[in-house]
Amino acid sequence: MPEPGPLRTRLTELLGVRYPIVQTGMGWVATPQLVAAGILMACGVWLHLTERHVHQHKHEALDHEHEHVHDVHHQHAHPYPVAPGTRHTHPHHHDAMTHTHPHFPDAHHRHDH
Repeated sequence: MPEPGPLRTRLTELLGVRYPIVQTGMGWVATPQLVAAGILMACGVWLHLTERHVHQHKHEALDHEHEHVHDVHHQHAHPYPVAPGTRHTHPHHHDAMTHTHPHFPDAHHRHDH
């Protein structure tokens, strides 16, 4: 088999390069510590995005007003017709409720275990 020769392209000829060495964009700063830190950060992101669990939640009774659409948490009657799926607002009461559902930690599911 013949010996490989230099890589010849317009760019290598323009730059006068016979054997270009291709390296990653940050290869010159990729110390073992930086690589380890990147791997640990990627693992942390993966753990956060894949963490799911189920346990019981208890919501205390609550009187308040906010814009909502009727869903499992907002079932109530109105003295006037409200079309399904319509966002609307008015004072209402949530009874105390205990339930379970699968979830992952986010702004709406912050609690002690």
